[in-house]
Order: sequence, then structure tokens, then C-alpha cells
Amino acid sequence: MDIKSNLRVLMAFNGIKSLRELGETADVTWKILKRLDENINISKIRLGNVLKVAKALNSSLDQLILIPKKAKKYEKYNLRDTNLKSNLKILMALNNINTQEELIRLSGVSYSVISKIEKGEQVETIELHNLLKVCAVMGCSIDQLINIDYDYDIKNFSI
Repeated sequence: MDIKSNLRVLMAFNGIKSLRELGETADVTWKILKRLDENINISKIRLGNVLKVAKALNSSLDQLILIPKKAKKYEKYNLRDTNLKSNLKILMALNNINTQEELIRLSGVSYSVISKIEKGEQVETIELHNLLKVCAVMGCSIDQLINIDYDYDIKNFSI
């Protein structure tokens, strides 16, 4: 999967001049920022770290991480307006996926990844490539899969 970062564009829009400045604001390591900047192994970065960078850049995940996908049209379902932490069950129903086992088989991710997504717990510990595998099966973005509240404190982050 060809994943690219929009890091430098978003830095320019926010007047952030260096990766060092962004790292201090986002409270993430140089290694993570370098991977995002050089588009190397982005899929191995944990969601929590990507969300910290997105927050520091006043952007959503979909603006920071550019993922070529064949997205389905879910706008009519107002997935962002649900009170759920995750839209997994809704997306499974819309895609005629009846069980978690079927989703695991189709996506190739572990039960623990699916469980974290469904419960909306410890989602920040999931590596992007696992989320993207689920999104690919569902034809959705990460923002459509997980209802992320972007109004959080970077230093005390959890979903």
C-alpha cells in the first residue's frame, strides 16, 4: 500500500519551520517525524503518534496521511455523528461482513486489533498498517472507522 505523508505542506500552512519545532509541539520523537517526512515505513507508526502530529498541525488524519483507496460513499450515514468510539459494527453491516472472524480473514489482522477497534480502547497502540488493512476491506478512511475527538491534549493523549 502506497502511503504518503502531507507533513511539509501542513507544516507550511501552520507556520512551523522545522521538524524540531514540530517534534516539541507534538511531543513525538525525531525518528517518527523523519519517517513521516521521508515517507519511509509510515505504516509501522502507531496511531497515537500520528494523531499527536495531526493535532500539532491542526489537521485530521485524512489530511496528514494520504492513502490511495477506492472509498465508498458513506457520507449519507453521518458516521462522525454517532456516539460510538468506533463505527466498526456499522461498517461491517454495510459491507455484509457478519462476524469478526470473517473480517479477520478478509483483512489479515489479529483478533486483538479488531477488538481494540470495536471497543475503542487502546486504539492509539495499533500500527497504521493494521488499521489500513481494515479500512481497505471496508472501503473507508481511518476517520470513518474510528470516531476521533481531535480536541485533546497532546501531553495527556488517549482516544
